[in-house]
Amino acid sequence: MGRLEQLTRIASENLVEGNIEEAIRNFNFALVLDNNNSNVLNSLGLSYYHKGDFKEAEKYYKYALEMDPKNISSRIKLAETYLKLKKYDEASKEQIAILEKNPNNARARIGLGHSYLGLRRYDDSIREYKNALKQKRTPISPGWTGLLIINKYDREIKKYERRYQINTRKIEKFDIILAYDGLFDAHYEKGNYMKSLRCLFQVKGFKVKNKVANFLNSIMP
Repeated sequence: MGRLEQLTRIASENLVEGNIEEAIRNFNFALVLDNNNSNVLNSLGLSYYHKGDFKEAEKYYKYALEMDPKNISSRIKLAETYLKLKKYDEASKEQIAILEKNPNNARARIGLGHSYLGLRRYDDSIREYKNALKQKRTPISPGWTGLLIINKYDREIKKYERRYQINTRKIEKFDIILAYDGLFDAHYEKGNYMKSLRCLFQVKGFKVKNKVANFLNSIMP
């Protein structure tokens, strides 16, 4: 393992463990070895984001995108950083750019709702939140089907696919709650208090359904 890879691995471990300052220090050492490395730049942006230093996060996400303009993850995180800085117009431009190429990106769609909410374009924000909620959720295949496969390799592939589906659904759950929360805020700011109250009941109903689904998934192999 080269020095760059070693520093990146150590920095990533520190970031996961919450040692933000140490992660930043090691990522900066890695950047000395390769100052055009988009992964290191992106990781520095993420480190500063978690630290709450959004100005620095913005800077490194921009650098990362200069090196790798097609990196959707960097663009989403830059937009989320703009939201933290209340740069709603800049955030919306990044989110619209993502959605033009990938209309099914729920995180960008919900982020655009947040941007419009910040710009007080309440009808537009409500539209984006509703569009995000209309998107289909990832189906989870029954765990029992893996037991019916005789070939060990195919059975392991089936288990991996199911774990991936479950993890994807967890991310989707978080996004759906964000969309409902945004809808509540948009309706409330617009003065539609009954509709905002209905959003509260809808998100509570969703959480109950999700708990039932999680229980059923947990008892399957």
